[in-house]
Amino acid sequence: MESTQYLEPTIIVMRDEEAEGVAYVGRENALLVFRSEEEVEKFRDETGMYPASEGYEAVAVDEAEIARTCMRHNLSRICIPEAPWTGTTGVEFFDADDFIRMLRESHAG
Repeated sequence: MESTQYLEPTIIVMRDEEAEGVAYVGRENALLVFRSEEEVEKFRDETGMYPASEGYEAVAVDEAEIARTCMRHNLSRICIPEAPWTGTTGVEFFDADDFIRMLRESHAG
């Protein structure tokens, strides 16, 4: 029986009294989006970045929340990290509008 990889888009959010921040790739103007909360944890273990101990939370989001987050933070692209935990290396970038459309279509199907 084949297992279908179901995408549960998850972002890393920093919430404090003053402001809300998100994990993003500045030079690419891209929001970091992970396939699941488990991938966020593997990313943290691998890189040491965005630790929960410093107030960063992994938050599951839908396409509407991804769109709002990109607009609120003026981000035009989506970055999906690839690394040892996915069996590949590198990073995939998508235009935010294209990514949101793909998510919407995948949920409609």
